[in-house]
This record gives sequence, C-alpha cells and structure tokens, in this order.
Amino acid sequence: MRGEQNLKEAIKQNLVDSGCNKKQIEDFFKLYEENNKEQILKMLKAHKENLLKKLRTDKRKIDDLDYLIIDIQNNFKN
Repeated sequence: MRGEQNLKEAIKQNLVDSGCNKKQIEDFFKLYEENNKEQILKMLKAHKENLLKKLRTDKRKIDDLDYLIIDIQNNFKN
C-alpha cells in the first residue's frame, strides 16, 4: 500500500513539474484509477503537443529579438 502511495506521489510531482494544472492532474488520476491507459496516453501526448507549440512560439519571439539586437548593433548610429 505504501509503495502505491509513493508511486502516486511521484507521478503527481512529475505532472506538476511538466506544467499540468490541477484539473489535468485530477483527470489523470481518474483515468489511472480506471486503468485507462489509452486515454492517459492521449492526454499526456496532447499536453506535450501544447508545450511544443508554446516552445515554437517562444522560439520565434527569441529569433525576432535576436534579429533586432543584431540590426541595432550593426546599424545604430552613435
């Protein structure tokens, strides 16, 4: 019993660390209790895809800033 609780706490911490919100965590454990592997994987993959979309958006913002920094360094008159 203690091992199962430790496993659940470790899973919960992993979900928190990966940016899951409270509802996602609750949904995960509902599916976990139902032993619904297919839906768990679907949920986790959807969350991963959302994180990747945000990463790509942030990467474009960083690229835009890099371009502006280089442009100012090369063309700004002092």
